[in-house]
Amino acid sequence: AGYIGLASDIDGCQACELGTYKEGLGEGASGCSVCPAGSYRDSSGGASAGDCFQCTGNASSAEGSTADTACACNYGYTGAAGGPCTACGAGWFKAGPGADACEQCPGGSVA
Repeated sequence: AGYIGLASDIDGCQACELGTYKEGLGEGASGCSVCPAGSYRDSSGGASAGDCFQCTGNASSAEGSTADTACACNYGYTGAAGGPCTACGAGWFKAGPGADACEQCPGGSVA
């Protein structure tokens, strides 16, 4: 698990790359699966989807992400990439994902 290759290959098996994993055993030149969206894997040789680390709460990432910094805070939350995400307060908003700061709602409106 976590490796791909053919038994007849002189170089032997190779670890699945960052952002991927392979469950089970067996020959095959391919077969590594990408970590699902909302997770990342920053080392090679992952043996299951459980070896992909989940982004912190209220953050997401693209499938196959290779570092915690790929985890960006969701809409309405702010924080550094890969770090904790904090909800915008009452009367504040953030219109997109990422590390941008929350902005005050215009004209006294409430988010």
